Amino acid sequence: MKVRLDFLSLTLAQPNDNGTCVTDALIVTGGASNVPVICGENSGQHIYVNFNGASDIVISISTSGALASRAWNIKVAQIGCNCPTRGT
Repeated sequence: MKVRLDFLSLTLAQPNDNGTCVTDALIVTGGASNVPVICGENSGQHIYVNFNGASDIVISISTSGALASRAWNIKVAQIGCNCPTRGT
């Protein structure tokens, strides 16, 4: 199973010149693989996160400093595995 995160709107501070999110960051933990830290303008984008079966998937948004136009609206949808099942 996996989760799809649709960023209906996601506007955070831009990364620094090295591409590192230092002022704001969206962090996803608990999935089967590492999700890169996300910042900047990502409205209209989406990501998939696979369950690892051992822990909850957690979405955290960290902000610091003064920025007038932060916004986020994230749609979360669970996607089934499309695996055949046996009836008992």
